[in-house]
Amino acid sequence: MKSKEVIIDNIQIDYNNREISTVKTLDVLHAQVEGTRRRVESVYLTPEVLIRFNQRSVLKVDIEALVARLNICYGVASMYDCSMRAAITHNLQTCIFEQSGWNQQSISYVRILLQNKAGEVFFDDVPLCINHIGLIQIAFDALLKRATEKLDIIDKEFIMPDQIILTPKAAAYFIHETIGHLCEYDYASMPGAYIGLENFNKKILNENVNIYSDPFVSDFLSFGQLDDEGNELNKQLIVENGCVKELITSMRSDSHYNNSLIRMTNIYLSEDVTGPSQDELVDRVSDAVLVDSFTNGIFHAPSNQFILHSNDAYLIKNRKKVARVSTLSINNKVTQIADMIQVIGRDMKMHLSVCVKQGQAVLVGNGSPSMLVRS
Repeated sequence: MKSKEVIIDNIQIDYNNREISTVKTLDVLHAQVEGTRRRVESVYLTPEVLIRFNQRSVLKVDIEALVARLNICYGVASMYDCSMRAAITHNLQTCIFEQSGWNQQSISYVRILLQNKAGEVFFDDVPLCINHIGLIQIAFDALLKRATEKLDIIDKEFIMPDQIILTPKAAAYFIHETIGHLCEYDYASMPGAYIGLENFNKKILNENVNIYSDPFVSDFLSFGQLDDEGNELNKQLIVENGCVKELITSMRSDSHYNNSLIRMTNIYLSEDVTGPSQDELVDRVSDAVLVDSFTNGIFHAPSNQFILHSNDAYLIKNRKKVARVSTLSINNKVTQIADMIQVIGRDMKMHLSVCVKQGQAVLVGNGSPSMLVRS
């Protein structure tokens, strides 16, 4: 590679030194400050440098308003004999390109955790976006409701009902692990892949299934204009009316020390505007399991198998929650997804999740309305 000089604000870097980065986009860094370039001494590109020169471009968060809202939540939680903790995770990833100007990813979120008198733990992650104060209150109210429910706990194996209601959070994770990974280009190009490269326009899901890959979801995670290989990011309709239309090819890495991999950004299932809400789904069934969230999941590409685990589910009898299920697993072939999905709701929501692939963990956005699936 030919040596080049680029200037980042007050930082000049000579990119002939290959120890700086293994991510190609960082080899074409370029910035301008008020239209003029400034030269100073050369430095190595480190996470600390990235944060330092880009501090004023990070999402501005009203810390006082955030602390005030959390303090209100702390007080309410204590009134219900629950302990609450909150933590802010800030992950700044910055790439700047000659052809497109600033390209910044600033991914930050608040984790809210409640523990009730029985020792059960409930948590949710809220992105620090424009509407984060409102989202924090919504998340806290939902957690408090669940933490204070008076229910028996089923901590042993039980007979799984035929019907499973997935809340928007659980359904979003379900879509990520099954359809999302299935539509990643590297998995789709494997021998024996259910969605092979020759299967475009093949109907694999129900007629009302439309799934988007969208790096620009408003008021949620924004992944910039370019991926970590310098490729332009675009919104994609990957599944249209049950047919595969495009594959996910966006490249991301967990840090500029690792090579980038094909990864998701935000992926979501479109809601059915005529479909039911989560509560309406509960009212429809007399015997089911309601899954509020999944703790982890695995998609095994060679066997087209997936498994999802939850310790956050409820047994539904006669349209009411009667017990909490501490251990639940859903294990099936992705070839059965079309038969599994029965009803798609109208209450679509976006949620944060950490996705691990080849040892690299990145933050992704998953979205879905409530769903009724067959076990």
